[in-house]
Amino acid sequence: MIGHSLGEYAALVASGILNLSEAPASGQRACQEMAKVAADDNGCMAAVSAPLGEVERILKTIPGYVVIANINSPVQCVIGGKLPRGCSHPRFPGDRTAGTKIAVSHAFHTRIVAPASQPLRKVIARMNIQAPTIRLSPM
Repeated sequence: MIGHSLGEYAALVASGILNLSEAPASGQRACQEMAKVAADDNGCMAAVSAPLGEVERILKTIPGYVVIANINSPVQCVIGGKLPRGCSHPRFPGDRTAGTKIAVSHAFHTRIVAPASQPLRKVIARMNIQAPTIRLSPM
């Protein structure tokens, strides 16, 4: 089983780790806690079509906090963070990269939304978590 972002909850149910009745509540709570995160800059995200090594090289040259938030394939990832001009940095798009800003409220999968993890951990601690009946593969 494999899940991406909130899809991890579906993978946890399909693998037998979470009960189907508990998963929606924990997914909803995760969304609620993320929405509560308020920073001076909630950040931004962009999908980037380029080889992963090239994206990593470019990110090292960009001032500010920006990380690879998701790796979707060897030639497509999502970046997230706080950039001086948002996710429309001049290096994205370019000759060998194509970047598309994603319309989101926060830079998910980055340290910007880390404050949401503590309340969510309390919800998860109360859940009936079981050993998987089907192998779960993290992404």
